[in-house]
This record gives sequence, structure tokens and C-alpha cells, in this order.
Amino acid sequence: MAASSPRPNPMKWTGDRNARKGLWSTDPLDPMDDTIDDINFLALKHLVHELPDQPPQAGKCLVKFHRQSDFKRLYTISYLGHPIRYLFSMALPLVPYYKTASEVAVHFYLRENTTIPVARLIAADSSAKNRLGFEWKLSEYIEGETAENVWLTMPWKSRFEFVAALAPLLGQLRDHKFDRIGSLYFRGAEGQYGLAECNEDGRYTYMVGQLLQPSFHFHRRLFLPGHRGSFGDSSEWMRAEIDFQMRWIETGPAVQTSENRGDFDDEDWDSDFDEMVPKMKELCRRYQDVLPRILNTADSPSSYVLHHHDLSLANIIVDPITFKIEAITGWEMIHVVPEWKASRFPKFLENLNSAEVLTLRCFFDEALGLTRNELSFPGYDSSSAQTRRELEEGVMDLTQHPGSARDGLDWVYTNLIRPP
Repeated sequence: MAASSPRPNPMKWTGDRNARKGLWSTDPLDPMDDTIDDINFLALKHLVHELPDQPPQAGKCLVKFHRQSDFKRLYTISYLGHPIRYLFSMALPLVPYYKTASEVAVHFYLRENTTIPVARLIAADSSAKNRLGFEWKLSEYIEGETAENVWLTMPWKSRFEFVAALAPLLGQLRDHKFDRIGSLYFRGAEGQYGLAECNEDGRYTYMVGQLLQPSFHFHRRLFLPGHRGSFGDSSEWMRAEIDFQMRWIETGPAVQTSENRGDFDDEDWDSDFDEMVPKMKELCRRYQDVLPRILNTADSPSSYVLHHHDLSLANIIVDPITFKIEAITGWEMIHVVPEWKASRFPKFLENLNSAEVLTLRCFFDEALGLTRNELSFPGYDSSSAQTRRELEEGVMDLTQHPGSARDGLDWVYTNLIRPP
């Protein structure tokens, strides 16, 4: 079920449309903030079977603020006499329920079906209706450093070994196929806010549900009606995305006269957009017209795969001495997408102008053991796949970066849809 509400998203934003940031209402280091006490309570409740004392003692549990991102706050948890540390994550309501529910399902899916190292998840709540007032997750803390922090001091030989170790891990994402496009969830867990119940064999079942993508959820879009997935093929997905962009444009002028205008972010719709409405609508229609000509062949059955679209060095935890990969992080809002969307290379190997990247790509492919035929498979680097990615990126830019969307469409017409 899609999220709906007559009110705008309660989360506030700061920054311009090119650098959106969530706005936290409290300082994590404020001594008057009782968040630490609430986390302590939740930690003792859910770690009761792991801690040495029965019952656990609150005085032995130490909760420390770790770091903060635009949408998350992280805290470390340690317990006197216990060797394992834990990580507590609480999140702003970017996509209430669905974002946390999907992230939890992805973690369990990866641990059950792959050898990709991810943190052991202990407890979670995908509802903010709790004493903390936020959705949260409790997992085992992964000791180490991000690959980003040690990359400059990492010897060349170690970089090759690092890439060679990473390749087969990511290759496992392509080994597991799905028959729909969307985001991953526990099957039958709609409305359940904790961890789902596993089957008698101790395993979980999964389903592909609504897609967690900015075009469907960013700002006011979260409360617009429409089809968010799952989708049966690429064409259905792209049509739905264009429909949401058009709906955002059509409802924007009403924001200016809304009684609760102050609750909306200025960048969600301001007076400048009023002049752009006709041009943005026309651009949407042009994308609708070109869509059947680009997506003119059906997707292969069960050709959709989990794709980590933000696999930067900052999301890989390594041993700072041996550089062994300890964990891969950043699985929030991960999608099940067509192979044409899922690049076989991680984000940090995308810069084709770098000689180092080109060399590391060779090691990456060699570690995957890919043949020449596999490397030229249409799901990877064919002109058809590149055109579809160009189309999808243009659709994403329709309202936030209409100039880029127009340039992308012009490129499609110039290079692929020439007049007879």
C-alpha cells in the first residue's frame, strides 16, 4: 500500500535542490536530550539473551553518539565485561515504514542467500510510534575502517587484492533473479513493524514490493496517489515514474495557496516553478512519446537483480592492517532492477578517465571469471542498455533538473531515433 496523508511530510529539509539535507530538531550532544536513555532501555531489552548478566544492568550499558548523516544518527553500545559492541541507528522518516522494512529484509536476504558480509541485525522497528519517536535498527558493530579512509595508504598490491575479493561478492547479486522490479520486503509482513516471523525451517520468504525511489517519495511526492510498484517490466516502471513527475507538476501550484503552506519546503514548489510548468509538462509528454521506441523489447523473464547503487569506498569496511573486507554497508533503499540498470562495477570504479580505475576494472573482471561473451551481454554495456539508462536518468531529472532531462532526450533523438 502506498503512503498517503492529507498533510505534508513532517520532516523538514535544508539546502537547495542540488544538496538536500534532512534537518534534525535536536543536538545529539545536548545533555538535556533523553535519547541516550531511551536507546539504553531498548538495547537492554533486545540484547537480554546476549549479555552476561541476567537480568542486564543498566549501569553497565554505555551508549555513545557515534556520527550523523543527513538522515541517520548512529550510536555505539558497549556493555561492561562483554566483548561485542553494537550499533544503534535511528532514521528520519524519509519514507515512513517502507525504507526501514526494506532495509531489514535486504539484510536478512543477503545473510541467508549470499556470502556478502553484512552486519548481524538483532532488532528493528519500522514504526516511529515508540518511546524513541524514530524508526530504528540494532545490529552488531563491525570493527574496522572504511576503505575510503585507508585508500590513499593502501599499497597497489593490496588494492588489486581488494578489488579481486570484492568482485565475486558483488557477482552473487546477479546470481539471484527476481521476476519483478521494486524493493525487497518480507512476504506477508505488511503492517508488522519488528522483525518478521521465519518459516519452520528457520528461513524467511521475500517479495518485491513498492519501489523506494526519489521520483515516488521525495518531498510532496510521498503523499501523491499513484502506482509505486512493484512493476512487471521496464516499460511499466518508466511510465509510472513519468506519471508521478507529471502529477507533481500538476499539483504544485496548489501548494502556493494551501492553508498549511508553511509546512511545505520552499524548494518543493516556489514561484519560479509556475513559469516552468508548461515546459516541464511538454518535456514529460516528449518522454512519454519516446518511451515505446526505446523500451520496444520485453525484458527477459526473471531478469531483475538486487543492485547496490551506492557502493562507494565509504560503504566498504576493511581491516585497517590487512585490508580484508569485513562488511559492505549502505543497503538502505536498494532496488531490484533490470540488468540494464545494474552496472557490474561498483561506484568507485565508474570513472573511465582514470588509468587506475581502468586497471582495477580488469582485475575486477578477471576475478569474476567472466568470458568475452559474458562481458558483452546486453545486460551490461550494450548500446541498448546505455540508452535505457540515459532515458531513466532523464526521467529522474524531469522536475529537479529539466535542463539535463532535455539534453538527455535530445541525445536520444540525435543518436538513436534519426529521421528516415
